[in-house]
Amino acid sequence: PAAQRVEERRMEEHLQRVIRAVQNDIGAMNAFTRDWGIWDQSYHFLAHPNQAYINSNLLVDTPMRDFELNVLSYMDLQGSEIWTRTLLPDAPDAPDTDTTLLPSFLDDLKLQLLRESRQAGISSLSGVRRSQWGPLIFSLQPVTDTLGSVKPNGYLLATRWLDKRYLQDLGERTALTLTIAQPRTREHLGSFKPLGPHMSYRLVDLGLQQVR
Repeated sequence: PAAQRVEERRMEEHLQRVIRAVQNDIGAMNAFTRDWGIWDQSYHFLAHPNQAYINSNLLVDTPMRDFELNVLSYMDLQGSEIWTRTLLPDAPDAPDTDTTLLPSFLDDLKLQLLRESRQAGISSLSGVRRSQWGPLIFSLQPVTDTLGSVKPNGYLLATRWLDKRYLQDLGERTALTLTIAQPRTREHLGSFKPLGPHMSYRLVDLGLQQVR
């Protein structure tokens, strides 16, 4: 029992390090969407879409590559797309993965986030969501002028999947070998222990090949 308690404490510390690293990535994505969303030029672009803004800011790979984004999308307040760019993630190994689900999933995600943002008074949102391709991190920012003095006229959405490439980078930063799995459908959460605010965990025996 004493050895098991030591192992559980060690795994808690590992999980906390991984969670902090993911939260830092969400924070960096939030900083990016704030910089681009609270900006006169972005506000004017949504009011009057123009090629000059696209040529200067959206046709270069730098913002997508620097933050390793999979989706960068501008939309109006109703969710209608103004401009979107995508870089597909490393597809999961699951045999039932259907990449044709990507467009419909993005539409569903946008509508869900816009509904939540409007319910909170057109607020920014960020966090982790599940999808057919596994979990992703996202940041949704209402677009307004640089002073934030006018009513938003649209949104900027950025997302990044927690794909194989992301897990490899995260593993290097945390010195851990990581695998992410979706919770099982209707999984009973009563067997999970609290780890932090809005977080719980459970140790599972994965056999001789992996540490639980």
